[in-house]
Amino acid sequence: MAARKTEVLTSIRAIREALDVGGIDGTLLVAGDSPRLTDVARRAREVGVAVRRVSRNELRTRAPAAHDCAFEILHRPETARPSLESVLTSGAADALYLVLDHVTDPHNYGAILRSADQFGVEAVVVAGRRAAPLSAAAIQSSAGTAHHVRIVSVANLASALNLIKRHDVWVYAADMDGDPVHRVKLSGRTAIVLGSEGRGVSRLLAERSDARVRIPTGGHADSLNVSVACGVLLYEIRRQQGWLDHR
Repeated sequence: MAARKTEVLTSIRAIREALDVGGIDGTLLVAGDSPRLTDVARRAREVGVAVRRVSRNELRTRAPAAHDCAFEILHRPETARPSLESVLTSGAADALYLVLDHVTDPHNYGAILRSADQFGVEAVVVAGRRAAPLSAAAIQSSAGTAHHVRIVSVANLASALNLIKRHDVWVYAADMDGDPVHRVKLSGRTAIVLGSEGRGVSRLLAERSDARVRIPTGGHADSLNVSVACGVLLYEIRRQQGWLDHR
């Protein structure tokens, strides 16, 4: 029988968020006695997670990226992901959705989820296959905010776009040949499609979108990193919606 693979978090913020979710089976390894470590160890015991004090050498052996603590997760509770239909039906008049066209890098995925949390994205729609999993790397890149973002997994992104549009959501694909995003009227229920790191948005999804938008830039690279572009686009959409005025 194969041993269970251990997932390890080393960011203290991601560890805190994971503990607050609850129901996670694992061990918190602590090397040190600073106030923040004392606090996170107390929280771990409150939710039934074992705390083990170790030397820094043992900590680095078990979790090379760790500084003074690590959370070895053996099991996460199975959580039912919402259906696309349900999040579209319940979305507000200014609901914002993200569609990820096979983003595969877990660090980009985590950073995107962090922006999604910051800008109140209703749901992040991902493909069930050929996409980055919600791994420890993704969770840490999201600073733990991945636990607070609704993620909807679908079998077919093209069909998902059709469903999104039927719920009166305007769909925009991020594309280098699109219109400058600040010149496009972005109001009401909106979805933005972000492409993979190398290929961008696929031709099929771009064609099924209502319009294409780009971020005007003037640097030496031909485009922004997908996670950086995500933050800029979400900010611009929320700015035009007036959402930022209430923050």
